[in-house]
Amino acid sequence: MSARPRRPALVRRHAAATRRAAGGRAGADALPPSGPLGTLIGHWSDAVGRTGCTVVLTPAGAVGGVAVRGGAPCTRETEIFKLTRGVEPRLVHGVVLVGGSVFGLAATDGVVRWLSQRGVGLDTGHACIPIVAAAGLYDLARGDPAAWPDAGAGAA
Repeated sequence: MSARPRRPALVRRHAAATRRAAGGRAGADALPPSGPLGTLIGHWSDAVGRTGCTVVLTPAGAVGGVAVRGGAPCTRETEIFKLTRGVEPRLVHGVVLVGGSVFGLAATDGVVRWLSQRGVGLDTGHACIPIVAAAGLYDLARGDPAAWPDAGAGAA
């Protein structure tokens, strides 16, 4: 009889965080309830600046794919989706879509920090590293060109 395979560190960490959340423990360790597919979706808007960000989280990890198009892509960590790149296990913990062009990619920092504080990410043995990809949209001509999502918007 073969030994029972160990779950990846990410899954163990997520299971522990989910147990803490179910026990009603408040604070940085708790994850909010997830949707039917284990996803968390959030949005932040600046109605005056006419920009915002949308975040899709998969705390247990998900396999992703990407097709970067155009002559001036505004992305972060999209290389992780390519089959020849990435880490093992090949899981992504979130995707961020932001306005504000390249400036809005700063919202991803807030998402990474939020996930890391809750123990969601790739356990390297030294730190918990959330794998989060992002794409920015050029919306600077639509509203206030000085308004764009930041780390606080991503964590919201």
